[in-house]
Amino acid sequence: MGIGVNTSTIESAANLIGCAILHPPFNYLGVKVGCNMNRISSWDEVISKVSSRLSKWKLKSLSIGGRLTLLKSVLTSIPLYHMSIYRVPLGVLQKLESVRKNFFNGIDGSVRKSSWFNWNKALASKKNGGLGVSSFFAHNRALLFKWVWRFFTDDSSLWSSFIKALFGSHGALGNSVQFHRRSVWRDIIHALKSLKDKGIDLFQFIRKKIGNGENTSFWGDIWLGDIAFKDRFKRLYALEESKSISVAAKLGQSSLYHSFRRQPRGGIELELLNLLRSEVDALVLPNMDDRWSWSLEGSRSFSVKSSRVLIDDILMSNANVPTYVERKCSYEMD
Repeated sequence: MGIGVNTSTIESAANLIGCAILHPPFNYLGVKVGCNMNRISSWDEVISKVSSRLSKWKLKSLSIGGRLTLLKSVLTSIPLYHMSIYRVPLGVLQKLESVRKNFFNGIDGSVRKSSWFNWNKALASKKNGGLGVSSFFAHNRALLFKWVWRFFTDDSSLWSSFIKALFGSHGALGNSVQFHRRSVWRDIIHALKSLKDKGIDLFQFIRKKIGNGENTSFWGDIWLGDIAFKDRFKRLYALEESKSISVAAKLGQSSLYHSFRRQPRGGIELELLNLLRSEVDALVLPNMDDRWSWSLEGSRSFSVKSSRVLIDDILMSNANVPTYVERKCSYEMD
């Protein structure tokens, strides 16, 4: 397959090498390529794969505890490969949840039967009275955010350089950018913005762990406290001529207002300068590289699980008392 290449050139190259010509859409390493994954029909193969796995199990002979174990270990993991790359449409997520729900209830796909408990309680974490299954929605969005974490931490990689070349040095993260073409990265950004509209801002848990300060923005990054200096000291930031100055360069100046277009005047500006000086004057930068940290984990390293649990905890209603289903599952699995 060629991109931006004439068909005749592709055919001559294929004949010379002795290989076949791929036409989109096609599967590559188990993932669909060249297909609009925003369409529900594009996920039929994934849904069929999950449903076909059920036919190999003796549904009626499994206990509710056994069904819960298979649901967590097998059914949930089948579509994760695709979910780690593409934003899954809500209609597809509903179909996948329906398959898991019916299997847990012991219902065949051809049988219509009312559910005797709230499925959200099964999806909720155990600390909130659920079974800890976790929703496919949370799985998908947490896996997509892993690419954002890699964008920050692997900024010298080839794919990160490719994203920067297309969308700017910040990858269009946090900016109001008009996208003129469909792309996987665009879908990831839209998915995260949609999460933020629901009150889930995963970006706030990314912190810059300061080292020598050479790769950390003094004003733009959150490296001291919980708020970036450009938002905390807005008047001083307005005076700054080098908006993107690094921590190392700023602290290496003869004074904090050395790169200001004018000296701070009395009143609020002088008060803010003294407050800023009191926080940074005693800082000693260690001789090590700056690095990113994830505040939801004690290890300070990003994990999909921590993001997934956070999304489920916020979106789902908490249950203070364990459900009957949870007590029965615990009894059967003991």
